[in-house]
Amino acid sequence: MKIIRVDKQRPSPSLKLFAILLVGINFVYSFQIVTTIDSLGMIARSVFPGAQVKVLIPPYTSPLIWKPSPNDVATSLKADIFLQTAHWPFEVQIAEKRLEQGKESVPQITTFSNPVIQLMSHGFVILSVANVGLNPHGWWLYVPNVELIMSKMVSIACKIEPSKCNMYVNNLKTEFHNIESILVQCIPRTRGLRVITMVPGETYPVLNFGVNVVHVVQTKGVHTSLTELSKVKKLLKGVDAIVVSEFSEKLPITKIVLKEAKKLDVPVIKINILWETPSTFSNYLRDVCDQLLKVK
Repeated sequence: MKIIRVDKQRPSPSLKLFAILLVGINFVYSFQIVTTIDSLGMIARSVFPGAQVKVLIPPYTSPLIWKPSPNDVATSLKADIFLQTAHWPFEVQIAEKRLEQGKESVPQITTFSNPVIQLMSHGFVILSVANVGLNPHGWWLYVPNVELIMSKMVSIACKIEPSKCNMYVNNLKTEFHNIESILVQCIPRTRGLRVITMVPGETYPVLNFGVNVVHVVQTKGVHTSLTELSKVKKLLKGVDAIVVSEFSEKLPITKIVLKEAKKLDVPVIKINILWETPSTFSNYLRDVCDQLLKVK
């Protein structure tokens, strides 16, 4: 048996290089990124791997009732990149204060009004969905919008660190390629699936894959009428799956709808739209694709 002697005092050049790169990861980014929810943070991590992204709203806390502390506001104003959904007044107020300081936000929406008009005026795609109409909920999980967000972030980063701009652009190109590869592989197998979603924010993730959203159960408030419930029961007989998320699964109506779906053997697709998202958006797409493929 041949014995390989290892000199612990003199690591190989390849190990030295690896150690240098590993240590260097912590020093690549000299800017701070703040966002409101984890799924937006995922988009930032996609082009700035290893970067520290501050997420303001704690996991599984309703954005409708959460309020930023003075420290949260100060951190957001200090950040080099601030990502918002433009859904909640506090986000827009922070973006407005940042603009007064000469700092950009993504998107650069500083007036709280009609989110559909605001988002479309900044180049984002807002789709008309089933019984909802133009739907601004979850817009940041639609591929064209994700790529625009990423591009805007890289543009800001290049202004902050021009010497590292090529690296940021390469990260962007890599993630774009990864996204396209997943769509090319998945869409031919998922296109045409008919689904019902529980809330509007669940529509964009599945619309990325050519899926037909025939109905959204909970469009407003927290209550669903008996007429609406009766309609959903009928629609369940003609769909391939029902979509729920970590947000909608806690709604009382969801339990009722899932009980009906079980009776009819309608598959349930579980996705995340706010919290516990993977490290990159391309990985997120892969997860959604895998869920959809379980139906086929």
